[in-house]
Amino acid sequence: IPRHLLACNPTTSFEISSILLGYLIGRMEELSVRRDDDSILFLLSSAELEDTSTSADHKKVELAFAGPTQSFEYRAQRSSALLLLFERVLKSLASFQNNEYVVRKYLRRIVVIAFRSSMENTSSWPDSNCMLLRYVFRSISAGKFEESYKELLPLIPSVLNGLYRVLCASADTVISHTAIELCLTIPARLSSLLPHLNLLLRIIIPALDSDSGDLVNLGLRTLEFWVDNLNQMFLYPELSKQAGLLSSLMRSLSRHLRPAPYPYGLLTLRLLGKLGGKNRQFLRDSLSLVESTSCGNQAPLYASFSWTHGTDIPDRHKSFELPIPLEKSLEILRNLSLSGPPVEGHVAPYFSGTLSGERKYVTWDQSERKHVTWDQSEELWDCNLEQVDLEAYASNVMSITKTKQCTSALEVLVAGMNAIIKKKAKDAPKKLKNRLCFSVSLGKGQEKSVCSGFLFASLIASLRERSLEHLIRLMSHIEPVVAAEAFSDFLSEVPDSKVQPVMEVMDLVLDTKWQADAKLSNFNSYLLRSLCGCCSSNSWGKQITLMEVLAALMDREGMTWCRKHESDLLIAAFLSIKTAPREISLAAAKAAEFFLKVCVGLYGAHWNGGDQVGGILWDPLFTVSEPSKPTKDTDASTGPSDEAMRIVLQELVSPQQIVRVCARFFLKQFVLPALGP
Repeated sequence: IPRHLLACNPTTSFEISSILLGYLIGRMEELSVRRDDDSILFLLSSAELEDTSTSADHKKVELAFAGPTQSFEYRAQRSSALLLLFERVLKSLASFQNNEYVVRKYLRRIVVIAFRSSMENTSSWPDSNCMLLRYVFRSISAGKFEESYKELLPLIPSVLNGLYRVLCASADTVISHTAIELCLTIPARLSSLLPHLNLLLRIIIPALDSDSGDLVNLGLRTLEFWVDNLNQMFLYPELSKQAGLLSSLMRSLSRHLRPAPYPYGLLTLRLLGKLGGKNRQFLRDSLSLVESTSCGNQAPLYASFSWTHGTDIPDRHKSFELPIPLEKSLEILRNLSLSGPPVEGHVAPYFSGTLSGERKYVTWDQSERKHVTWDQSEELWDCNLEQVDLEAYASNVMSITKTKQCTSALEVLVAGMNAIIKKKAKDAPKKLKNRLCFSVSLGKGQEKSVCSGFLFASLIASLRERSLEHLIRLMSHIEPVVAAEAFSDFLSEVPDSKVQPVMEVMDLVLDTKWQADAKLSNFNSYLLRSLCGCCSSNSWGKQITLMEVLAALMDREGMTWCRKHESDLLIAAFLSIKTAPREISLAAAKAAEFFLKVCVGLYGAHWNGGDQVGGILWDPLFTVSEPSKPTKDTDASTGPSDEAMRIVLQELVSPQQIVRVCARFFLKQFVLPALGP
């Protein structure tokens, strides 16, 4: 009914828009839906944590439990209905521009409430509030309503900076893509965006590097709009203001210079042509290249050949070396293991993404097309290409190519492992025909790279069994410190979506017989220290997997073993809380959950129910009212050491409220019970 009334005539549409917006504005809070709303009604927000208007010593983080409320399904259905009504009103602006007056009265309030609510629930992006912001931005931009632009002008700095902080802090692809799209579609005149041009450039680069066709198109269109409307003498200095920014932009554009049928090659070519030669000036500047370990005189892995005595070859040619691409192999395994599984029958560059994170592929009616695989490629010479499913053929070729790349990369790692073993055993070089001897040598400090390569290969299903066998063999020939550092570097790069296969690899490695070696008996201790160090030095997005593995390792080894590393664990737990970004909702809750697991692993649980845990903030979606107790050594001494007390007492005066809350929780739950009645 609202859709028909809004499209009826200008007068009716204006009146219905006024009635609907007046009704919807008062119910915008219902757009936010969370599954934990049935039981948990209060969580201290990041804004309240930083609020200094009240005494920090008397602030408490509490969990309030209430009676039964409306079901999640009902609230989700109501949220969808409210969002649909907002969409109908905003779409009516395209037909009846007088409705813009009604929308403009509530425009700033709509954007402020939706943006604030979405920032409190970034873990569920794109939620209804993000979709509402998308509808508002696109409707106002499409109509080019000057008064609405002026209404939103004061909000532009807050919205852009807030979304950019989310983009920098999050490692989730869907959240990043949502933040990029909202930044590039914000309704404003170009003159209003000039102060933020440098920030928008940093958003366009990940848009061009993404695997979303919509974002690539949006980034290219935005750049083309700037080139068409800004003077080259002004635009180029802005592009080249900071070192490395122009090079990154040009490299991102160059990736899309592809022939048809790639949909963005012609657009990129036209954009570079409009720069009028400015696109070549960045080649004169120094490129910011990533430092490589093979930049010296010797490759990380190389094969040495030498002729034996009695040959007629000159002395200067009797020995030579050939490099083996160890770094390239490691890069191939890393990229393929961390990327998502390939979609059967499609090629990655030819799809477009949506705000909801779903991939929408460009498809044709292929029911009558002939399927040809790589093994049947000779048939392409004798058939009509219009009748061949070329996308399925290309996908099959790419799948076979990636499989061969992975296999070849694994063979390179095996060669590096054999070089390590032979170096330890001091084997003599092998002899080939014609009295030619050869040996494979590994550069200094490359043992960790080989170990990391086997770990990445273990995440690929076709290589998992072989790579784990080689990994176990390798770890008995290298120092445990090197193996622990390789594991930590590997875990810091693995996203939280792959925690389960990583935990299976860790269990298999820790359960093997190689640990019986006296030399490697301290591997677990080295691993824990290395994981704690990585938690302290890495960004929040890389800490999640490390925290999961640390908690599992503590639960595995028991309380007595954990107490040997009490200081390292407490420092890592407090640092995870300090570095939790405010822009990512529930980040502080996850950090506090890890802190709680560390405390329970060190000292055990001292409460019977959930009523006494009112002094700490944690995420109810991922924890339970009564934390699980360690499975080993529950009779160990539970009192904290003097060093642990010093660490906790220092955090009592932390400038961050949540850190002080966790320190008080530690004293209340783990110090006072140890002192006795």
